[in-house]
Amino acid sequence: MESLKLQIDTRNALYFGKYQYRAKCKVEGAAYTYYSKGIEEFKSKMAKRSATAPSYIEVMMTGWQSRIDLINYEQIATYFSWREDAPSDLYMARIQGNTISFFSDDLDLLKTLTVLDPNLEISIVDIIGKNVLYFKKEPKFKYRTYFRGKKVPDNFKEEVRSFMERYENIASICPALKRLINETTGRKHWYNYLHSSYYVDYDQESTLTLLHMFFGSMLAKTYTLEKQP
Repeated sequence: MESLKLQIDTRNALYFGKYQYRAKCKVEGAAYTYYSKGIEEFKSKMAKRSATAPSYIEVMMTGWQSRIDLINYEQIATYFSWREDAPSDLYMARIQGNTISFFSDDLDLLKTLTVLDPNLEISIVDIIGKNVLYFKKEPKFKYRTYFRGKKVPDNFKEEVRSFMERYENIASICPALKRLINETTGRKHWYNYLHSSYYVDYDQESTLTLLHMFFGSMLAKTYTLEKQP
């Protein structure tokens, strides 16, 4: 534990606006631990899932059976045990695939996660540049404006498509939103509530005026994009 070295994460804000440290653990099957209170309940759910092929979009779609076979139940049990013992008001956890990220201001608490993953990675935030997003490589654009995470107007999809058609030469809608706009499956639920990770990149400050004309209250913060110093 003493040999753990903190990695510097250059950002313009703390994690989720309040946490100084992040610990990342590799846990096979982590994405399946939602809604399970302990290892026995988890094992029961996984046995049922393993016996039935998925009939809808799964957390892990490709090779779902082989991925289930890779689950380390002893490690999952350790995760449940750590989660039960750790003070819930001192940390926050987020799961993405087979990675669990823990956020906290208590470094000693995060160091105890070596029982879960001996190759634990812990980062500390180095805040530089207010309202600036930094990239390892030179960014393609100078500015980025994010959308708010909120319910969208009925005509939002058409407004985004219209903006793309008229101003694609001066602004770039993020790929994820482009895919949703161009879907032909007929699904409607996706654009009832917009995710706050969607954004528009551009070079001219005047483009922000156009964005407000099209999307108004749907816009959130705007950042300058720069290469890390």
